[in-house]
Order: sequence, then C-alpha cells, then structure tokens
Amino acid sequence: MKTEALGVHMPVTIKTITPLHIGSGEVLSPLADYWMDDKKNIHLINQDAFSQLIQKKNRTNEYVKFATAIANENKTNALSNFAKTFLDEEISALSEKIIFKSFGINNPIKIDCCLQTEGKPFVPGSSLKGAIKTILLLNWLNSGEEESDNILDKFLDALNEAVVNNNTWKVEESYIHDVEEKLFGVLKGNARMPASCLRIPDTNSIELSDIVIYKVDRFNLFKAETADSSISVLKQCIPKQYAFQTSIYLDFYSVKKQEHHFAFREITSKQKLFATINKASLSVLEHEYFIMSSNKVTARLKEYDSHLGRIKSAIEESNNQKAFLRLGFGKLQFYQTIALSILKYFDYDDENREWNNYLRYCNKFKKDISSFYPVTRVLTSIGQEPLGWVELS
Repeated sequence: MKTEALGVHMPVTIKTITPLHIGSGEVLSPLADYWMDDKKNIHLINQDAFSQLIQKKNRTNEYVKFATAIANENKTNALSNFAKTFLDEEISALSEKIIFKSFGINNPIKIDCCLQTEGKPFVPGSSLKGAIKTILLLNWLNSGEEESDNILDKFLDALNEAVVNNNTWKVEESYIHDVEEKLFGVLKGNARMPASCLRIPDTNSIELSDIVIYKVDRFNLFKAETADSSISVLKQCIPKQYAFQTSIYLDFYSVKKQEHHFAFREITSKQKLFATINKASLSVLEHEYFIMSSNKVTARLKEYDSHLGRIKSAIEESNNQKAFLRLGFGKLQFYQTIALSILKYFDYDDENREWNNYLRYCNKFKKDISSFYPVTRVLTSIGQEPLGWVELS
C-alpha cells in the first residue's frame, strides 16, 4: 500500500477460490453457437462459415423448421445431425477451434456467457467496488451505532406502513434516502458523491479457452424437505485458482474530507479494508449456517456446507492479511444486506413483528421473494460448490 497525491493506493491480487461467473447478458445456443462432443467438451461454431453454408446450400427454410421443432427435445446431436443431413458437412468442420471443458451437462441448453473484453474474460472493477460498498453498508448497519440503529428503526416503520396501507413507495423511498444515501451520499449538480472516493479499475484478462462451463442448480431451502426443486442453468465460469491483478484507490482528496462517511474515512490501510470485508463475510456465513439449520437442509447440502466451512476457516486464519468475499452470479442479493441487519437487530427472532412485516412485505409486493430474502442457494453440479468466492491479497 502506498500513500500518493490522490490518496491511498492498494495493489491487490484477486484469486478465484470457487468458480466465478460475472454475466455479460449474452448467451450461446446449442442450435446455432456451439456443439458438444462425446467427452462433453463444448466447441464454438464459426458463425460466418455456418451462415454462408446454409445460404450456399439454400437450406434457410430447413434450418428455421429444425430450430423450431427441436426446441423441447434433447439437443446433444441436433446441430451435428442437421449439418450432416442438410449441409452435407461434419459439424467439426464448422468449429471455431475454441473448446471449453464442461461439467455436469447432459442435454445442452443455452449457456450464459461471462463478461469479456475483446473476447477475453476479466473481473470488472465495478463488481468489486459494488461488493465492497455493500460490505461497508452491512457492517455499518450492524455496528450498533446510534445512527445506524435509528436508520433501521425508520426502515422498519416504513415497512409496517407499507404492509398496513398496501403501498411500496414508502419503503423504496426509506431505503434510498434513509439507508443508502446516509452512507454513499447524494449527487448534487456536478459535485462528486462521497462514495466516489473508492475507485477500482478492471483486472487483466485471461484467454477465452481458459474458462469452463458448469451446470448450475438452484436449491430451494423452503422446499428442500418435500421436493428436489433444482432448476438447472449453464454458466461460463472462470475456474478456481486463477489470479488477477488490480488496485484499490481511496481518493480522499477529490471530495471534501468532512463529506466522507466514517465508514470510508477509517479505511486507510489494506489490512483495515480486509478486516472490514472479512467481518461482513463471516456475518453472511453465520446467516448461511443459521438458515440452513433452521430449514433442516444441512443434511441435503453436506458438500456445500463443507465448502462454506473451509472458507470460514480461511477467513478466521488469515489474520486479515487476506480478505474473502463473493462476486458475480450466485452471491446473495443486495437487499439481503438490510435483511441480515434486521435479523441481527432482533437476534434471529422469528416471532418478532417487524421481521414478520418484512417477510409480509416481500411476499406481498414482490413475486420473486428472493430479491429481498433469498430462499435459494446456487450450487455447481460438481460437489455442490458455491459460485463467486474470491480471495484478495
């Protein structure tokens, strides 16, 4: 760590300790973009060559019919059979020569792509910054300070009013104005927001062929005793044990010092930042163990439980020389920050009126309760491994 003219500069290494998926929004289709060989390797299709061959053979109508008819069938050999039957070509001749290893895939379906720059995966600085901001908020709300306790009380009052009066705007307004803006500031004109003191550039990239593809399942905690409620998706992932380089800048000179919330001002060293991150991660893991045991699903998630235990031990043994947090797909939703804080505020009291109002609000105004109170856990098909855990050093 160095103190520079702009503030504090902390070079960091980010190492993936479980598979990491940060989505780009793009998908690969088994009917147009890739094919899977007998060893479960995924081969990208050369789109130009494929399109030109369809036009050359005058098979556009056949391709449209094929893609429509095969939608709900097993797609393992579908594209290969189409190429051989209608294009008189082996599918391997249309390969882009980029191959991904895959795990857990049976019937190919669409693959969610990871974020890339110039065709190469990387870890965006915005993801790490967002995670750190969330961690600062969680630690502050759990601090027991008079200010944060008052904010939780205001938020709970807004929740109660929403449940009684059937409206949501009061809750959203309370969260933005009474919670987020107290820590991150308010944008006024051209002035920089206090939280803009935290700057993190994107990491270096890796080769596209280095990534792997996992089948990922969502395990529903509430339905665990009655049904296997897994919903499978395929994700491009940066595998574990990959290291990336970036830096964390705390630019205290770009905004008036008195405008910074104390949660930012106190982070003046890498070890203090790592301690802050680890404190929040241990709080998240504590909640994980609680919710799993309270819903009696630990026996169904033994391997997942072991992974979390190893991460917890690594945090406790690090002496804050390293930090551990979760990025990308699979992390618990942002609103769990406030949920965890409410839980801790009332010491996990399920009989508490305010906590039950919070759950009523989630059920009443959001079709997907997981956006406020996550009820699913994302697991890879290989050993119930969680996604997104990284180590900072």
